Amino acid sequence: MLFVLLVFLPYMHFNSSLRRPQIPRFLASFLSSSFSSSSFSSSSSIILYQYQICPFCCKTKSILNFLQLPYNTIEVNPLTKSQLKHSDYKKVPIAVFPPTTSTSTSTSTINDSAAIINHILATNPLPDNFNNEKAKKWLDWCDFHLAPRIYPAITETFGDSVQTFSYLDHVSTFTAVEKLMAKYVGAFAMVLANGKIKKKYNITDTKLELTSAMDDWVENALNGENFQGGDNASVADVGVYGVLRGLEGAGGGFFNEVVLERREVNDWFRRVERLV
Repeated sequence: MLFVLLVFLPYMHFNSSLRRPQIPRFLASFLSSSFSSSSFSSSSSIILYQYQICPFCCKTKSILNFLQLPYNTIEVNPLTKSQLKHSDYKKVPIAVFPPTTSTSTSTSTINDSAAIINHILATNPLPDNFNNEKAKKWLDWCDFHLAPRIYPAITETFGDSVQTFSYLDHVSTFTAVEKLMAKYVGAFAMVLANGKIKKKYNITDTKLELTSAMDDWVENALNGENFQGGDNASVADVGVYGVLRGLEGAGGGFFNEVVLERREVNDWFRRVERLV
């Protein structure tokens, strides 16, 4: 069983980290507006299957928070994925949307953060220019360029990976054995996968890749403005913010070096933070 887990875990969808023993401030913020549950707590709430450390899940939750859409979360065990036994799709996030009318009982399930966000944007009132073509371009950049560079930042060493998976210590719906297995087997598997991830995305220097990505964001997305959207935050601002939240608490100090210690990035980050 352990061998099987080690073989297949590198292909699971992990992207971010939390610090132990304290829950980072961003997680406390998310938990204040959503909570882990094994059942629907409200017929009008979206249900989001997630890993708390997944930047694509963090991105999705940031957009839900920004648009003030109610949702509850179900934490998925990254090893057994027993919470997804009803689904052929075994990655996260998965969103279950409530019935669209008071007389309907039909829910709709959407897989993958991009598809979930597209559905949200298409079915809810949005601020002006929140989802224009330029914002869509930068949201794609977030998915295909920035987010993959989070992986190496959280798996540089076994210690970094253990720190990443320490969020499992706080998942009340998992047993002690489930927490222990997922935490240490997951950490070891991600260290083994580190080299494959770097090779796939041609990454040689993790810090340089992340700082270069944020240089691109500051120079070409913000371009001297308060937000990518100009005076107001766009879907790209909120999405990039969510992905970067995944670095907070990661081993190696990347959140400090890439976000907090860079004035333009930190100033923008705090402006979005006040909105989410």
